[in-house]
Amino acid sequence: MPRAESEATQAPSPPAPPYITVVKRFKAGISAEVTARTEGGQRLIVATQNVQRLRIARSDVPMVDASRSIVLLLDGQPLEWTAGSKVEEFERSENGRWQPAPREP
Repeated sequence: MPRAESEATQAPSPPAPPYITVVKRFKAGISAEVTARTEGGQRLIVATQNVQRLRIARSDVPMVDASRSIVLLLDGQPLEWTAGSKVEEFERSENGRWQPAPREP
């Protein structure tokens, strides 16, 4: 039986920016998607699908001064990422709230 046209012509997901790593997905076997952009020099806007945990290499984010606090917008949820913070990973709960997370070994 042939696949539906929408499935057959669906483009692959674009890769996540090089400074973001998907650490854990909500559903294994389904691809995770991450898009990101900077705005105004101290704002990082990240949108995800099927991502439970991610790591952001703050010093590698283009156009952001890592020595200053950053407004991080994860799936529309604002978080202040303070200067000097050791946090690199963020985790989303089942209800959709993002929070800083200690790095897993």
